[in-house]
Amino acid sequence: PNDEAVREAAKAECLDAAFWGGVRGATYGLAASVPTVFALNHQFLTIRRLTVSAKTALIVSPFFLGFFLNSELELHRCVLKQRGIEH
Repeated sequence: PNDEAVREAAKAECLDAAFWGGVRGATYGLAASVPTVFALNHQFLTIRRLTVSAKTALIVSPFFLGFFLNSELELHRCVLKQRGIEH
């Protein structure tokens, strides 16, 4: 196999790992934020007074943080693994 095909396969492997790592992080973010916001909404008047947009932001922010942070970490881990610099 030529060098370009090997490079493309390695790139595809890392992108796949980054995507699924991001999905895992997003799932963790939602699993943490939804019950937390729900519980805080019932406990504190301040949270109940927030608009729907603010409550939505409290729920989706950890989702996106989890997705992008885990994607970046998985991509970095994959590249280091391919270079033989695993930790």
